[in-house]
Amino acid sequence: MSETTFTLQISFREADRSRLLQATAYDAAGEPIEGLILTLEVDDNGTFHDEEPHRTREMKTGSNGAVYFSWWPWPRFGSSRNYTSTIRIVCDHPSARVHVEDLFE
Repeated sequence: MSETTFTLQISFREADRSRLLQATAYDAAGEPIEGLILTLEVDDNGTFHDEEPHRTREMKTGSNGAVYFSWWPWPRFGSSRNYTSTIRIVCDHPSARVHVEDLFE
């Protein structure tokens, strides 16, 4: 089993915006892993759905080893503040490494 964590730094100026993220799974040789199930979990500061708190999501990697997903702040339209949100990614592949990229910028 492999586990990766990714922390989003959220500025109060962008606190109401969603983020598009990419998670790519690689094997020990550095090749993308196709068809791998990734389990994504987010802390209480985020959700994978814009209107209700979805904290867990399962996704299967494509031929390029990647999945794309949206992160939303939770609660929506709360007080403006700087904060972090942590996403945990788990998969059942002993040598898999998962690289996460924030495509927001």
